[in-house]
Amino acid sequence: MTSPLWTLAIVAVVACAAFASRSRGVRRRRQVAPSSVDDARLKSLQTAIDAVAIEVGRIGESQRFVNKILAERLAARERSS
Repeated sequence: MTSPLWTLAIVAVVACAAFASRSRGVRRRRQVAPSSVDDARLKSLQTAIDAVAIEVGRIGESQRFVNKILAERLAARERSS
């Protein structure tokens, strides 16, 4: 059973990989030395990917926390019944 979080993470990774792959292919076809604009775009993309990775990690932590709290509440209800 796949959670929506993992699905989102997989889609994000595949999209980033496809974008990077396409960028490399276009660059190879042009046969032009990378310019400072390409370097700036690559750095911007890398920064964005790092930010997404941090946020996905935070989402995972919050999901684990919520699941823990819900499990504790369920266990407390079962004991009190």
